Amino acid sequence: TNPSEFVKDKKYLLARLMRNLDNKVDASEAEDILYSKVSYTKGDLTIVDWEGAIIFANDGDFESDIELLKVGNYQLLRYRMLDSEIEDNLILLRNKLENKKKSIIPRGNAILRQTVDTQLSLLLDFDKVDQSLLLVGDWYSSKLYKLIVSEFYLNDWKTIVKDRLESLSSIDETMRGNLTFSWERFLDIVSIVGWAVLLVGYFWLYFKDAGF
Repeated sequence: TNPSEFVKDKKYLLARLMRNLDNKVDASEAEDILYSKVSYTKGDLTIVDWEGAIIFANDGDFESDIELLKVGNYQLLRYRMLDSEIEDNLILLRNKLENKKKSIIPRGNAILRQTVDTQLSLLLDFDKVDQSLLLVGDWYSSKLYKLIVSEFYLNDWKTIVKDRLESLSSIDETMRGNLTFSWERFLDIVSIVGWAVLLVGYFWLYFKDAGF
């Protein structure tokens, strides 16, 4: 019996095994759980699900499949970690902006610098995760990896992280604008004070020369 026939014959048992279910599953549930599969020859078959995987391999040659599953799990973990880091930094920035004191300029510089540094670090990590796609070689590995990406919702996580990074970038731009505005306001105040000092000096010299 080849793997495909075995899966068809034992689909209810395998479906329960994949999801670690105690209760029985119906035909549609079993087919849904065992849907994502790929084979290289008639003698091997790999089934991928969110909860696990089943690998049938000739001569026990399953190491490459395991490595791809590890890559998929690593990417999922990194996306989750990046999402958590971005969320933490968004909360930190919000709290700092809400609790900022009167010293707007130096505090704004510190927040902005931290935001930019954090964003660059997260972008580099994001690129490293994305570049791991280049490790996939032959057509079978590529096809299996596509199943892993689909079952682990990696593209959805990638979109979530990208959107959050864009949110962080928007905050960066807003803070740059606020910081620029603060500097312009500071320079305006300096200019007004300077003109006031000159005006007072002018009147002082005028009254002095007039003998008052």
